[in-house]
Amino acid sequence: MANWEDMDLPARRRAYAKIIAKAWHERNFKRDLLENPMETLLAEGWVIPAGVRVIAHETTSDEWHLVIPLEPRIGPQEMREEVAGFCGTCDFCSWTGPVQGT
Repeated sequence: MANWEDMDLPARRRAYAKIIAKAWHERNFKRDLLENPMETLLAEGWVIPAGVRVIAHETTSDEWHLVIPLEPRIGPQEMREEVAGFCGTCDFCSWTGPVQGT
């Protein structure tokens, strides 16, 4: 697998989806991913940049985890033009509703 930083957004989403699907279907893989995410992802062929720490945790029915991604490297006006009122600039966002205030 290519370096995460070099992958385009669709490739990142596919890689992420593949890991999540495997965790849902293979109990031992899920355990390993939660206990040692860096080693598990490296074993899956992920290339993780030096100095990056990987943290894995699981959402439950009564506890949701909100991850706020890094801000895109474009300005607010360019972001509004790029997303045209919809999110999608982050790696994992699946929100497709309108962004308020744009």
